Amino acid sequence: MRDSSLLGLAMTASLGMMILCLPGVAAGQASDAELLAFVNHCTTTSAVLEVDVGLPAQAANSIAEHRDGQDALCDTPDDDPFETVLELENVPFVGLDDLEALRAHAATWQPPDPDADLLAFVNHCTTTSTVLDDDVGLTSRAAGNIVAHRDGTDSICGTADDDPFDNVTELDNVPYVGASALAALRTYAQTWQPPTSDVELLAFVNHCTTTFTVLDDDAGLTSRAASNIVSHRDGPDSICGTADDDLFDSATELDSVPYVGTSALAALRAYAGTWQPPASVPAMREWCLVLFAVLLLTTGLWMGSTDRARAAMCAPLAPLVRPPH
Repeated sequence: MRDSSLLGLAMTASLGMMILCLPGVAAGQASDAELLAFVNHCTTTSAVLEVDVGLPAQAANSIAEHRDGQDALCDTPDDDPFETVLELENVPFVGLDDLEALRAHAATWQPPDPDADLLAFVNHCTTTSTVLDDDVGLTSRAAGNIVAHRDGTDSICGTADDDPFDNVTELDNVPYVGASALAALRTYAQTWQPPTSDVELLAFVNHCTTTFTVLDDDAGLTSRAASNIVSHRDGPDSICGTADDDLFDSATELDSVPYVGTSALAALRAYAGTWQPPASVPAMREWCLVLFAVLLLTTGLWMGSTDRARAAMCAPLAPLVRPPH
């Protein structure tokens, strides 16, 4: 009986060792199914494979190219998703170390929520009925009902009675929102980015270096919108940095300026996101005082100097005033 018990223990230990040695089941490693789900997902781009997983660029590109097919687009008819790990291993430039890195990353990877971008877009306060109607292409009734549901009884976004959408089913239940509206919303939400904070936007439009030319040429506003923004900010004297300036306190105040609408605000937010205030320079009054002091000093030196000293002071200017031969 004792020998049988020992034999049983030995067999159990051996089986455990075999299980631990099987590929894909080691601690911290993904199973084959998890690995294949990761590499076949369209969000697993070559950039993700190279930067996040740590694969060499050639291996990352080869995996994405194999999966996406000849048109190099994921989720199209010519895709060639990986069916086995052996197929993945046979991709050029993919070695055992790369497979281990892929398994380690896939073990903790979660497929992105396909509805996350959509819900973030419709729940954002900058997603107005105008945006939904004009930019997304919804009907006015669908756009109005979405905003009315989200903003609650007081019809103001960002207040306590808001009713943001928790899932797509709730959005789909809004009157006049159907399959075509959801498709349009999904398409738009894929490339939508939340606007930069109002702090950056207001700092940009309130800065005195943000002139009509900057708004018109660099930010891409219409000339009327650019002119009205500067006029509002600079006040009756049309000079920035004086007592009568009327700086913008909120994006709503900026939005109320004539000819400043959704597209203008979007352009301003995009530009303000990368804008940096110019390095500070001395005020004009300080420059004038410095120049005046230099002139006084130069005049005093000139009047009290000899001809030889005057010639020495003028020597550096000779190349600038010497007539050409």
